[in-house]
Amino acid sequence: MSASNLFIVMLENSQSEQLPINIFLTQAVLSGIVTNVYPEFAEIRDDSGKRCIIALHKIEAIQSI
Repeated sequence: MSASNLFIVMLENSQSEQLPINIFLTQAVLSGIVTNVYPEFAEIRDDSGKRCIIALHKIEAIQSI
């Protein structure tokens, strides 16, 4: 299984179980619960309710919290 497929599985798991995750990008770490997974993007909401759209090809690592 490729890394991108594993990322999608972890993103979908966060969405279905409403579990927070950390998403590691080159120079940032974004934390929140996934609200939507699209073919090339994922949407998360942080603790304050703000939305963030992330390009899947930019994700370097994902950590369950």
